[in-house]
Amino acid sequence: MIDRLDMTDQLDNHKLTVIANGVLLVHEGRKPQFTRSDLLIEDTKIKQVGDRGVFPKTAAHAQIVDATGKLIVPGLINSHAHSPLTLAKGGFDALDHPRFMWRNQADTANRTPREVEVSALLSAVEWISSGATSVVDNFPEQNFEYEHVEALVRAYSRVGMRATIALRVFDREYVDIMPSNVSALPEQLRCEIDNSPIKPRPYRETLEMCRRIIDDFKG
Repeated sequence: MIDRLDMTDQLDNHKLTVIANGVLLVHEGRKPQFTRSDLLIEDTKIKQVGDRGVFPKTAAHAQIVDATGKLIVPGLINSHAHSPLTLAKGGFDALDHPRFMWRNQADTANRTPREVEVSALLSAVEWISSGATSVVDNFPEQNFEYEHVEALVRAYSRVGMRATIALRVFDREYVDIMPSNVSALPEQLRCEIDNSPIKPRPYRETLEMCRRIIDDFKG
């Protein structure tokens, strides 16, 4: 049986590391292939793939990680994620979709940059632990500030995880579960809708912020 090789804690403080005796999954086009190869890692980057037994001879001072019976695969990509919802797990599992959307937007609205950063750090730990090394993080639809995105970038940089931050821009309100005749609602509920923390700002302001964010953080 071939098990997944977890090297999360094995690369610290080692200039050269050899993953030896494992089975390497590679792709030629769309067809997966399995080869019995060793990997030479410098710092935390794969430097070379070679035949078994080659690197321990050429890199005498390398740390050797025995991958016998293990499968070595490229990092997975989490192509659709919402890091802010890490802190909301189990909060509204039994709701239908419209109520779920309202509740999760309200739960993630008005967070501090520190809360955004902690939520992203927790998310990254979960994803890396399950083999994902890259993520597309759909940042919340409600209003966000520059400082929130800065905190998100700081979290992924700290972890060392590749991330595409997909800023979600909208200029219409969440009204999918509201009756068409809002004026017929009780006065208190109408006031709550008018003062909603997820009322969108003018879209031109949001687009201008997005341009600034792209200029400052791209790459």
